[in-house]
Amino acid sequence: MARFQTIPEGEARDASWRMADGGGAQVFRLRRVSYGFVAQGVVHAEEDGAGYGLTVTLAMGRDWVLRMARLSCTNGQELALDHDGEGNWTLDGRPAPHLTGCIDIDIWPTPFTNTLPVLRLPWRKGESREFTMAYVKAPDLQVYPDRQRYTSLGGNQFRFEAVDGDFAADIDFDGHGLVTDYPPLFFRVQGPENQ
Repeated sequence: MARFQTIPEGEARDASWRMADGGGAQVFRLRRVSYGFVAQGVVHAEEDGAGYGLTVTLAMGRDWVLRMARLSCTNGQELALDHDGEGNWTLDGRPAPHLTGCIDIDIWPTPFTNTLPVLRLPWRKGESREFTMAYVKAPDLQVYPDRQRYTSLGGNQFRFEAVDGDFAADIDFDGHGLVTDYPPLFFRVQGPENQ
């Protein structure tokens, strides 16, 4: 069974990742606050050979359910997502019925959001669950539902699969539920257990 440590209130954990293809890097800070957790990150990445920057702020309840996401890209695109915790969303202040039923968010290109479904639920080895994510793809910041499957491989390792595609990866997490290794996409260069 995966077991993760809780971050004490008022404390923070930092993690930095690089893209395995050399096309970018990022740093995130996860803080425990009175109502839950806040994550703030800065991402540098490339799309079709052009670099861009992305800032991310996420607020989650104590149950790790996303409540708010704010993204801003250096190409001028901005995104405001709000979630009532029950699967109902607003996008830039307007109802987003195409996201109804999504609980988690998945933002490309960062492995930080893989933390949310892993910490939100208890897991037993071999257990598999399918989720429909509110998927955000930078740099255009379009949002659409995306079906994904997570399977606990034991310890703090999970298999990620795109339900409607052929991508799969075995992702390693540290004791706080933050990704350490996500081949072939990301590897961590700094974090709570390797500072």
